[in-house]
Amino acid sequence: MQLQSLVQQLKTIYKGEPWYGDSILQKLNAITTKEAYYKVGPEVHCIAEIVAHMTIWRSALIQWLKGNDEYNVKFDSEEEWPPFRDVKGIGWESLKANLKQSQEDIIDLLKDQSDTLLIKRMGPKQYTLQFILEGIVEHDVYHLGQIGLLVRLAKMSIV
Repeated sequence: MQLQSLVQQLKTIYKGEPWYGDSILQKLNAITTKEAYYKVGPEVHCIAEIVAHMTIWRSALIQWLKGNDEYNVKFDSEEEWPPFRDVKGIGWESLKANLKQSQEDIIDLLKDQSDTLLIKRMGPKQYTLQFILEGIVEHDVYHLGQIGLLVRLAKMSIV
């Protein structure tokens, strides 16, 4: 029941009706390509870069759920934050599709599981699945807030 509660949170954040505002899908579907790649400054990630980053961590979870504990993402690396040129090359629609696929993959891997899986340790740091899932939920909400702010800044700056 606790695992499925976390799964429900992932679903709500992604395409439901979270209490704090728009879901990820609502927010991203309202963003133009120009807004997605708008850079506030050279050291500030654009919306597209944030979406790529979110997908990378979700992909890590997928790898760990599949038993690949050696899969690792190095913090503050180009692996965790792909360069703007690479993200631009992927394209806005593909970035959104990749995030959507990660959502579907996570839900599929967890939908029939029981709470006993929550104590399983996984990944290179051997965190429990519960810790990782709670982190993904927090990570998604954190970046959703950033995206909301960046959308406003982009709309004010793009004429």
